[in-house]
Amino acid sequence: SCPAGMALVSFGHGDFCIDIYEVSSGPDCTYQNPISQNESKINLDDPDCSPQAILGKIPWRNISMDQAVRACAKAGKRLASNQEWQQAALGTPDLVAGWGAIARPTKIGANNQDQAVVATTVNHLLVFMI
Repeated sequence: SCPAGMALVSFGHGDFCIDIYEVSSGPDCTYQNPISQNESKINLDDPDCSPQAILGKIPWRNISMDQAVRACAKAGKRLASNQEWQQAALGTPDLVAGWGAIARPTKIGANNQDQAVVATTVNHLLVFMI
């Protein structure tokens, strides 16, 4: 079983839990919606700023891969690997929604929309923590 706010993903290399929502800036961060990697750096350098993964928050964008790794570590988690992210994005059974063993996608990502969207540009890296 997974902690609250996380979903269990079955994976051939070992099951894992992943945040249901993208990482966003916590309430004590200087920038709630960083518009540059410099603003992300300021958030990460602030000891009171902690990343969160909650419904309804704007995903933390404008963050480098190194900064994403740091943000996850700051929250006591780690960044999902490319393989883990792909497995989670492909979908897993959603027992809570009553889909049982039918392989329908969970609502992981895109702030709980039916499709998870991965932005691959430098400025729009969506961050999921494990």
